[in-house]
Amino acid sequence: MANPAVRMKNKMSQAGPAHSRVRQSGFTLIELLTVMAIIAVVTSSVVMLAQTGTAGATLKATAYGIAANMREARASAVSTRRQQVVLINTRRRLITRNGAYKMAKIAPNIGLTIFSAEHERVSRDTAGVRFFPNGSSTGATLRLIRNGQKYDVRVDWLTGRVEVVPAK
Repeated sequence: MANPAVRMKNKMSQAGPAHSRVRQSGFTLIELLTVMAIIAVVTSSVVMLAQTGTAGATLKATAYGIAANMREARASAVSTRRQQVVLINTRRRLITRNGAYKMAKIAPNIGLTIFSAEHERVSRDTAGVRFFPNGSSTGATLRLIRNGQKYDVRVDWLTGRVEVVPAK
């Protein structure tokens, strides 16, 4: 009995390239350039979208981080029955609690403005938000701006509630 591999080899050699014409095909230069142009357009679009999304996400994350720190200060005021003051320094881009505990550092590429009660203004560059043991506060709005996007961190004076909202 003959080996099956030998039989297959014989069949293949009979129907090989000598008996049939193989057409060679490829891509033209224009086809290659067209594909490369499409890839370049798609890649640049993805990169631009990723950069825009990252900038917006960074701004939003900063706003929510500040809000969380403000909520922590409010909770501390209620639990310890002592006032807590959150100070925002727009020049140094620093947020502290009671002047010592560093809560957050704002990136230099994020615009920072604070609207607060006049009696909570410490200096031209520094304003405070005071949280009382009953949960209320002096109220304030901290506006963060980057690449045309704006978020407000709002502190309600009556309830001390802290929220983040897209600004107009």
